Amino acid sequence: MKMVGAIVHHNFFGKGTIVNSEGIRITVKFDGIEKEKKFRYPEAFGRYLMFEEVELENAAESLNEMIIKEKKARIDSIDEKIQEVLGKMKDKKGKSKDGSEEMDEAKDEAKDKGKPKKKRKEREV
Repeated sequence: MKMVGAIVHHNFFGKGTIVNSEGIRITVKFDGIEKEKKFRYPEAFGRYLMFEEVELENAAESLNEMIIKEKKARIDSIDEKIQEVLGKMKDKKGKSKDGSEEMDEAKDEAKDKGKPKKKRKEREV
């Protein structure tokens, strides 16, 4: 998709022109602002930037939706793996999935190690 030369609008900087597009980065020169600004494409669209041309705006919106779906799928996959590992840990140790019982036992052991042992009182006969 040819973006260089496309007109965009920013909610703070105003109207600008895309002067460069490399990978996931675009560079925009805004009217009345000396320094060019860089943005992630397509994430900046819908948040900060908007294409003047409807077709480009729709394409950016579609890409954003795809990215969101992919990220959600990755998160769900990672969450499933975590739950699987926690389930295996529970099966092995018979402990809770969150490991709270193991943490309590470890804390108790640490407390016991730090305490001085009580001396036995000798009985008087």
